[in-house]
Amino acid sequence: MIVAPVAAGAALAYAHGFDFAWGWFAVTIVGAVALQLGSNALGDVADARSGADKLARVDRGAIATDPGLIESGQMSARAMLSLAAALYGVAVGCGVVLAIARGWLVLPLGAAGALLAWQYWWTPVKYGYRGFGQAGTFAAFGVLAVVGAYYVQAKRFDTVAIWASIVPGLFMSVVLFTHDLLHYRSDKAAGKLTPVARWGDEFGLIVVGGWLTLVYVVLTVEVAFKVFPVWTLAAVATAIPVAASWARAFRDSIVQNCLNLLGATLGAAVLTTMTIGLSLLFWR
Repeated sequence: MIVAPVAAGAALAYAHGFDFAWGWFAVTIVGAVALQLGSNALGDVADARSGADKLARVDRGAIATDPGLIESGQMSARAMLSLAAALYGVAVGCGVVLAIARGWLVLPLGAAGALLAWQYWWTPVKYGYRGFGQAGTFAAFGVLAVVGAYYVQAKRFDTVAIWASIVPGLFMSVVLFTHDLLHYRSDKAAGKLTPVARWGDEFGLIVVGGWLTLVYVVLTVEVAFKVFPVWTLAAVATAIPVAASWARAFRDSIVQNCLNLLGATLGAAVLTTMTIGLSLLFWR
């Protein structure tokens, strides 16, 4: 999920006349992936402590989506926190190197990403448990990923990177929203009040349908305004399997149909974002 928007941001810089710095692109990818994996590790500890993972495993109408390493005893919470700290250390190291070599703006962008990842799960904000997780995902996987990668390549900030970040951000955040359909009852019982936990699966699926429609409309509008080249519209083909999966889930919201919808949405998000990146590479 994080590689695709980073690649799109780097490709956008290339499309606007800047040389593609492969080495710095690789460092950006390593830092971004380490930050995402560190956040996932923090999330495993937070969900284990809240009981959300345990409740999802005993709910026959839910699918637990964590690796289960803490619940099964394969790793302690302390070891998982140490892993998260190590991954954050890698991300910080990459950020410092990039800031020295490419420009100081890397530091506040990276710090914002780390703060969003940390506070998603942990106090005092813990916004993922309060229903604002999608906002953080939009910022981290959209704005920060695309703008940050663009800045590393171009060594400057341009507003076009903000516009280009909207589609990846919307798509990655609807993936998270769909993911929450798999265990919304156990989330609610554990006090993890995601929007789906508050609203239920029926209204949640209506939101998913509207959200996905918005993504493809925004993509089309951005092509019309030449943010992306016209052949980016090839990504609209990904709407076909997503629409079919959504229709099945809306007719019968059993967890398996919601899981299939998550797979289709995740695939469409990554393919669409990579299509944006590839089309930008050939637009120059």
